[in-house]
Amino acid sequence: MELLQRPVDRTPRDSLSYWVAAHRRILRWASTLPDGDFMLLRFEDLVANPIAEVRRIFSFLGVDGDEAVVLAAADLVNEPRSIGRHRVHEASCFTREDLLFLEELGYDCP
Repeated sequence: MELLQRPVDRTPRDSLSYWVAAHRRILRWASTLPDGDFMLLRFEDLVANPIAEVRRIFSFLGVDGDEAVVLAAADLVNEPRSIGRHRVHEASCFTREDLLFLEELGYDCP
């Protein structure tokens, strides 16, 4: 409730609005950090290309993971059934502002 400054319903619209508000807050906080001290990881990218994203995480952390470690870590990534569930909803059920924010982060909008 605090993030949206109003009661939150368990609807797709409010779920996305809450997610957007949380991510906006995170990005505001991240903007106060020195360059290189924050990495945004999109879960969808991790699921779609786990090896590349694990390498990116290791690089961000300054970890020299050999290929076996990278592959083992990437193998832990599992795609949940819930990924992409927003696509079953008409775009009209979401606010334009929320959809624009998704596009800013590189997401395909319904």
